[in-house]
Amino acid sequence: MLLREPLIHNARLDISNSGTPGLTVALCRTKTLCLQQLVDAVGPELSDAQALGSLLGLHSVRVAQRILQLWSQILCPEEKGLLRSYGQGGARPDPADPFPEIYLSPGLGELTAPLLQVANSEK
Repeated sequence: MLLREPLIHNARLDISNSGTPGLTVALCRTKTLCLQQLVDAVGPELSDAQALGSLLGLHSVRVAQRILQLWSQILCPEEKGLLRSYGQGGARPDPADPFPEIYLSPGLGELTAPLLQVANSEK
Protein backbone atom coordinates (compact mmCIF):
# COMPACT_ATOMS: atom_id res chain seq x y z
CA MET A 1 0.00 0.00 0.00
CA LEU A 2 2.95 2.36 0.57
CA LEU A 3 3.68 2.46 -3.15
CA ARG A 4 0.13 3.67 -3.82
CA GLU A 5 0.56 6.64 -1.49
CA PRO A 6 -0.43 9.80 -3.40
CA LEU A 7 1.98 12.71 -3.81
CA ILE A 8 -0.57 15.52 -4.22
CA HIS A 9 -3.72 17.14 -2.82
CA ASN A 10 -2.92 17.26 0.90
CA ALA A 11 -1.83 13.62 1.07
CA ARG A 12 0.85 12.60 3.54
CA LEU A 13 3.56 12.91 0.86
CA ASP A 14 2.28 16.22 -0.54
CA ILE A 15 5.18 18.65 -0.18
CA SER A 16 3.74 21.38 -2.41
CA ASN A 17 3.43 23.75 0.58
CA SER A 18 7.11 23.32 1.48
CA GLY A 19 8.52 25.97 -0.82
CA THR A 20 8.09 23.99 -4.02
CA PRO A 21 5.93 26.19 -6.25
CA GLY A 22 4.55 24.50 -9.33
CA LEU A 23 5.31 20.99 -8.07
CA THR A 24 1.68 19.81 -8.08
CA VAL A 25 1.19 21.10 -11.63
CA ALA A 26 4.37 19.34 -12.80
CA LEU A 27 3.39 16.07 -11.10
CA CYS A 28 -0.09 16.19 -12.65
CA ARG A 29 1.27 17.12 -16.09
CA THR A 30 3.61 14.11 -16.04
CA LYS A 31 1.03 11.85 -14.37
CA THR A 32 3.43 11.13 -11.51
CA LEU A 33 0.76 10.88 -8.86
CA CYS A 34 1.84 8.10 -6.50
CA LEU A 35 5.01 6.99 -4.75
CA GLN A 36 5.51 3.96 -7.01
CA GLN A 37 5.68 6.16 -10.10
CA LEU A 38 8.21 8.40 -8.37
CA VAL A 39 10.34 5.46 -7.18
CA ASP A 40 10.27 3.92 -10.66
CA ALA A 41 11.60 7.21 -12.05
CA VAL A 42 14.22 8.23 -9.45
CA GLY A 43 15.11 4.95 -7.73
CA PRO A 44 14.23 3.45 -4.35
CA GLU A 45 16.65 5.71 -2.49
CA LEU A 46 14.84 8.78 -3.90
CA SER A 47 18.24 10.11 -4.91
CA ASP A 48 18.38 10.58 -8.69
CA ALA A 49 17.86 14.33 -8.92
CA GLN A 50 18.73 14.41 -12.63
CA ALA A 51 15.99 11.88 -13.37
CA LEU A 52 13.47 13.93 -11.36
CA GLY A 53 14.55 17.11 -13.13
CA SER A 54 14.13 15.41 -16.49
CA LEU A 55 10.76 13.95 -15.54
CA LEU A 56 9.28 17.19 -14.22
CA GLY A 57 11.06 19.58 -16.57
CA LEU A 58 13.06 21.27 -13.81
CA HIS A 59 16.00 23.44 -14.83
CA SER A 60 17.86 23.10 -11.53
CA VAL A 61 19.37 19.90 -10.14
CA ARG A 62 19.60 21.65 -6.78
CA VAL A 63 15.83 22.16 -6.71
CA ALA A 64 15.28 18.53 -7.71
CA GLN A 65 17.61 17.40 -4.89
CA ARG A 66 15.69 19.54 -2.41
CA ILE A 67 12.37 18.04 -3.53
CA LEU A 68 13.71 14.50 -3.16
CA GLN A 69 15.13 15.37 0.25
CA LEU A 70 11.71 16.63 1.42
CA TRP A 71 10.04 13.38 0.35
CA SER A 72 12.79 11.32 1.95
CA GLN A 73 12.40 13.17 5.26
CA ILE A 74 8.72 12.22 5.43
CA LEU A 75 9.36 8.49 5.12
CA CYS A 76 10.25 6.52 8.26
CA PRO A 77 13.18 4.04 8.24
CA GLU A 78 10.83 1.05 7.79
CA GLU A 79 9.24 2.65 4.74
CA LYS A 80 12.65 3.42 3.26
CA GLY A 81 13.54 -0.24 3.79
CA LEU A 82 10.40 -1.30 1.92
CA LEU A 83 11.35 0.96 -0.97
CA ARG A 84 14.87 -0.52 -1.08
CA SER A 85 13.37 -4.03 -1.08
CA TYR A 86 11.02 -3.00 -3.91
CA GLY A 87 13.99 -1.62 -5.86
CA GLN A 88 15.87 -4.91 -5.45
CA GLY A 89 12.85 -6.89 -6.62
CA GLY A 90 12.14 -8.34 -3.18
CA ALA A 91 8.83 -6.60 -2.57
CA ARG A 92 6.22 -6.19 -5.26
CA PRO A 93 2.80 -4.62 -4.87
CA ASP A 94 0.01 -7.18 -4.79
CA PRO A 95 -2.66 -6.14 -7.32
CA ALA A 96 -5.20 -8.02 -5.18
CA ASP A 97 -4.59 -5.69 -2.21
CA PRO A 98 -7.77 -3.75 -1.64
CA PHE A 99 -7.65 -0.02 -2.05
CA PRO A 100 -9.70 1.71 0.65
CA GLU A 101 -13.13 2.85 -0.41
CA ILE A 102 -13.49 6.58 -0.07
CA TYR A 103 -16.86 8.22 0.39
CA LEU A 104 -17.33 11.97 0.14
CA SER A 105 -20.39 13.67 1.48
CA PRO A 106 -20.59 17.44 1.14
CA GLY A 107 -22.09 19.29 4.08
CA LEU A 108 -24.71 21.25 2.17
CA GLY A 109 -27.04 21.86 5.10
CA GLU A 110 -30.67 22.24 4.06
CA LEU A 111 -30.06 22.15 0.30
CA THR A 112 -31.87 19.33 -1.45
CA ALA A 113 -31.86 17.94 -4.97
CA PRO A 114 -31.66 14.42 -6.42
CA LEU A 115 -27.91 14.67 -7.00
CA LEU A 116 -27.24 16.03 -3.51
CA GLN A 117 -28.57 13.04 -1.54
CA VAL A 118 -26.07 11.18 0.62
CA ALA A 119 -25.44 7.76 -0.94
CA ASN A 120 -24.29 5.98 2.23
CA SER A 121 -24.78 7.84 5.49
CA GLU A 122 -22.98 5.21 7.60
CA LYS A 123 -19.53 6.06 6.24
